[in-house]
Amino acid sequence: MDEKIKKLASKIDGMFPSTDLSAQDIYTHLTSVMENQKDYFRHIKQPDIIKLVVYLYSLHKTGKYEFGDKILNNLSFLILLQKTDDNYEEECDECNGGGTVTCHNCDGDGETECSECEGTGVVICSECDGEGEDEEGNPCDECDGKGKVECDYCDGDGQVSCNTCGGDGSETCRECEGNGEIETSDVYYNMYHVCSWDKTLNNLCEINVDTLNPVCNDNNIEDYHENMITLYEDSQHTENETFDDDIDSSEFYCIEYSDEPLLQRHSNMKIYIEGSEDISHLLD
Repeated sequence: MDEKIKKLASKIDGMFPSTDLSAQDIYTHLTSVMENQKDYFRHIKQPDIIKLVVYLYSLHKTGKYEFGDKILNNLSFLILLQKTDDNYEEECDECNGGGTVTCHNCDGDGETECSECEGTGVVICSECDGEGEDEEGNPCDECDGKGKVECDYCDGDGQVSCNTCGGDGSETCRECEGNGEIETSDVYYNMYHVCSWDKTLNNLCEINVDTLNPVCNDNNIEDYHENMITLYEDSQHTENETFDDDIDSSEFYCIEYSDEPLLQRHSNMKIYIEGSEDISHLLD
């Protein structure tokens, strides 16, 4: 099968820019091409995508496949975890994530009873003090003898626009201040799913996997980028305070390590293709 992958690498090599590319650049570009040309690549099994990237990288780097074979023989799969400084936010129960709630002042109607006329739409005539007559006993010209006139404040409707919600019927949720989410004590962690052929990084991960011993940090992670591909990243959160206190946000920790040359035992591997809305394209 590797010979077929090599032949495909030679065939599609011209689809990539001729500049000096990193393996990560090739992976990003290839997955984008595969997303747009699914029919052409439909026969390629997902684990072979890594092989294809490695052989393309080998061609760009040396013009031969031997370097790619060496990479595959030293390939390890890692999941690197890094704590963030962000707290997990969950959906606000009060507004169900919408950021607004039914206005408490108008119960969602957008209008309230006019305070001037108490909802009747009319007020006592000021000209005749509600008597309906002038001093001479003639019908009041202002109210036509009725003693009441239309309320100017509500134009006779008896209702006015709610001054709390401005007539919308809803107001900003006080619980979440309109964000739709409530910050919790849970801390976010980024997890980077990586395949690496860097011996130093792989050895550190093998020794320190699933421990609180960091394998690299923000200052030296760049040293390993040339010899690794980040397949995808995701995030999780936890409320484990003890774990949170022991983790430094500037450090990377290996939470999973697998040393499987030539992808022999990674037949279930799924690759995230950039631009795809199907989040099932992940590394199992």
